[in-house]
Amino acid sequence: MRIKLAAALALVVAMCVAVWLASSEHGGRTRDLLRRALGPPAQVIEGIPRRQLDCPRGNHSRRLVALTFGQSNAANYVRGRHKSKEGVINYFRGRCYAGQDPLPGATGTGGSVWSRLGDLLIVGGDYDEVVLVGVAVSATSVARWSVGGDLHPRLLDVLADMQSHGLAPTHLLWHQGETDAKEGTAAETYRHRFLAMLDALRARGFEAPVYVATASYCHGRSSAAVREAQAALVNPGAGIHAGPDTDVLKGPGWRHDECHFSEQGAVRHAELWRDALMASRTRQ
Repeated sequence: MRIKLAAALALVVAMCVAVWLASSEHGGRTRDLLRRALGPPAQVIEGIPRRQLDCPRGNHSRRLVALTFGQSNAANYVRGRHKSKEGVINYFRGRCYAGQDPLPGATGTGGSVWSRLGDLLIVGGDYDEVVLVGVAVSATSVARWSVGGDLHPRLLDVLADMQSHGLAPTHLLWHQGETDAKEGTAAETYRHRFLAMLDALRARGFEAPVYVATASYCHGRSSAAVREAQAALVNPGAGIHAGPDTDVLKGPGWRHDECHFSEQGAVRHAELWRDALMASRTRQ
């Protein structure tokens, strides 16, 4: 009992000394020392406590900086959240955090394919750091992202914010098409809207290659026209590369509601993205 009481008194004294030092003329130095010892405080983003990190800056051949955009399967609708390994970083509004679902900046409160992709790229030795920047919004058509659409300014603002913090994207990862399949968008219309969006990014100096997934399947519906448009967009000379064909992942083993990926489906989805990125890297 005496040992426990002595330990409690010692803790109280230590806390009082820390408070006194922090409020004294040496307070600034003391606070710095305490911050280094304890690490930065956890930040709560959209209800999730997150460990803040120093943001990397500049270009590095061993760092992938991916802007991920499109609709729900590029957002946070995976059944099962995932916490990434060291080296995977979430960027959001000028700050960086340890990689953790849900990916801030994208809609939804579940898991993400991108946190799993980051792990694959780190574990496989392809990159030393993977920085993920989420923008995807559920149930959106390509028209909303294109010039004149309501999400086009959002896309430009996030890219400008990244650039202002010395973190320009190295990859643009696009997974979208389910809404256009539902709406019956024609192949040429889809292609025109996507290229208008991309031309606007290029005009503002964002030259990172874009990877276009072949994606149209949701609730038993897919679209040959959307798939045709996505395949026709691929033009490595113009910096447009093929992403994965995720329409092949159908059924309850891959999708928990016949549209959004299960945990198993997200792992396979991430593997397909990894393979697509590495295939284009080999050809370069």
